[in-house]
Amino acid sequence: MAPPRQRKHVNASPPVQLVGPQPVAGSSSAADDSSTSITGVTVSVHPVWPDMQFTQGELFFECTLFLYSVLALFLQYLNIYKTLWWLPKSYWHYSMKFHLINPYFLSCVGLLLGWRVTKCFWKTITELVATIAADKSTFVQSTLTVIEYAIVKTPLMTLIVTSFLFSFSRICHDFPFNSVMYFFHPLILYVVVFYSELVGRWRRFRKAFAEWCSNDIDIAQLVDRSIEPPPAQLDLDSVLHMCSSNPVQIREEVSLLLEDMYLRLKRSLFAGVSTAFLSIFLPCVFVPYKTSLGVPQKVLVDEAWESELCIVVALTAFSLYITYLMPLNYLDLLHRSAVHLGTWDQIEGPKIGQTGQAKKMSIALEIVRKKVFGMIIVHTPVGKKKKKIKSFIIVRNGYYTRNQCLHWAPSPWVAQCLYSEGETVQMPDGRCYRARGSPSLRTVAAEPGCPEHDKFYMFCGRPCTLINGMCIFEGALIVAQFWMLVLTTDWQHIVTLVLLMFANYLLLAKLFKDKVILGRIYEPSPEDLALIQQIQQENRMAH
Repeated sequence: MAPPRQRKHVNASPPVQLVGPQPVAGSSSAADDSSTSITGVTVSVHPVWPDMQFTQGELFFECTLFLYSVLALFLQYLNIYKTLWWLPKSYWHYSMKFHLINPYFLSCVGLLLGWRVTKCFWKTITELVATIAADKSTFVQSTLTVIEYAIVKTPLMTLIVTSFLFSFSRICHDFPFNSVMYFFHPLILYVVVFYSELVGRWRRFRKAFAEWCSNDIDIAQLVDRSIEPPPAQLDLDSVLHMCSSNPVQIREEVSLLLEDMYLRLKRSLFAGVSTAFLSIFLPCVFVPYKTSLGVPQKVLVDEAWESELCIVVALTAFSLYITYLMPLNYLDLLHRSAVHLGTWDQIEGPKIGQTGQAKKMSIALEIVRKKVFGMIIVHTPVGKKKKKIKSFIIVRNGYYTRNQCLHWAPSPWVAQCLYSEGETVQMPDGRCYRARGSPSLRTVAAEPGCPEHDKFYMFCGRPCTLINGMCIFEGALIVAQFWMLVLTTDWQHIVTLVLLMFANYLLLAKLFKDKVILGRIYEPSPEDLALIQQIQQENRMAH
């Protein structure tokens, strides 16, 4: 059993008191919400989650995705090398022309599809040995390290690398150079998808190399920095959300989560496209073009069907990977950060230079001096469709009408301030915004006009938005496959779609289960509330 890991927060600093401009009377106050600061203790606005398992093991998932890719590869061979085995006078007694399948190509593709499984197995062995060697003597640790590399890792990697190189050399001998170059397309895709990560790694290497040239570091440190692993995604078992009222901390947490979410999306995209490329597209490229005697031959490939099948496999693999990388606790982490972030709505306001700065400052100081109590907006019907709006800003000794405050502009946005819902700010470019917070918190820490903050709140502001989108995506994919099944008449197409749709059915069931769990936690039904109250009463009586 692995030792427990120390839990840490996305925000490293403790929660602080509510800061920023105080809301006027009559507006939504942060102290009136479910998140308050009482005697220096911040009360969380988020519901308590039950003790449940959110994700499956990484090795188990990678094996599952590998089996799906192998199934897709087998079905692709069935579509390419099918026979007329059902005819009474058929020369074929099997459903496939096995003699046309190149075993060396099959070996290369299988090893490439199982690369993530091999990498995950390597990581599992490392963690297992580290767990066993914990708190042991130096001799035992050295012995375990020798066993790890001499008995497990070195023979495993030697077998995999030699098998791939031998099979790839045979492919280079049996197929033309143009076909062999298709094996390098996933590498090009990796560079395109992870370009920013590769550029960052290259810059770190250049910096380390410059330090080595100036004798600031030795060669061992240079090698360590060169083989530094790529940026890892957040460990959901050791990262927690902290309910902070510091807007700078909230924006830092959102930036970290956005970067992590983009990384997960890119990894899912690469996994989906590479799986479809290796299991569906490459078998169409490496079809035999001559017999064993050197006679030219041609294998007919239905390009339209293969394109549809490639899209289906890519989208299914992508949905499988994104569902694994975005479990329930990760979606909840995104939603909790979006609740604290809030958003801004752009409104019409006075432009820069439209009014005198002295007049704005004098009216603003007078309102502050008389201690603003609140604002009342009176709607007076005029005709049937239009309404005349009169605004009154109430102060201690009277009020100012809209005409009196016409030249009063919103206050400039301050990055260190936490704004309440309904407050208006003005950016340096003259654009004005009104704060719109989450219904459970009603405070805003986002930067006005920031597209990333707006998108983050749009997709994560509600707890079920992302899971609903994933359910709709998976349902649409199932409907598309079912429609393809209705339109097809070939037996191999029917077998392919029926077998591939099982993965989508299971994934949709899992997503719908997650949606129900999220909905019951954040929007409990009256029966759930009654059950919670009953349990609380029983606990009180027991104590």
